[in-house]
Amino acid sequence: MYNSILKGLKLKKDILATYRKRAIDARFLSLADNNKNINVGQEEWILQLPVCKVADTRLANVLYNQDVRTVKDLLEIVSGRGWKSLLRIEGVGKTSYYHLLSKLQMIGVVDESLDRILAGHSVGQFDNK
Repeated sequence: MYNSILKGLKLKKDILATYRKRAIDARFLSLADNNKNINVGQEEWILQLPVCKVADTRLANVLYNQDVRTVKDLLEIVSGRGWKSLLRIEGVGKTSYYHLLSKLQMIGVVDESLDRILAGHSVGQFDNK
């Protein structure tokens, strides 16, 4: 049945893989919606979360080479240069960038506008910590 559906839709493998990835991400997004209210105790834990937990392996390696080890390190870079500065790092493409932002939004690190981080902190507050 599955093969007949694929033949009927005439989809390519890469499109199906992309759709599968989006479906999985959407499933986790719906689970994460229940956990968007982060208390102060959780904030420090999330800031110490390794980048490899929110980025795919390739992007995590690129960020590791830039001395970005934790979510807090990532937010410190972003606070000084803005979110789009991540795209200027060699090896960071638009797809990796958007997947990273999506995962950060799923765990409640940033909101959809990218202006607010965690429970109401602004981006610039990570400069001196």
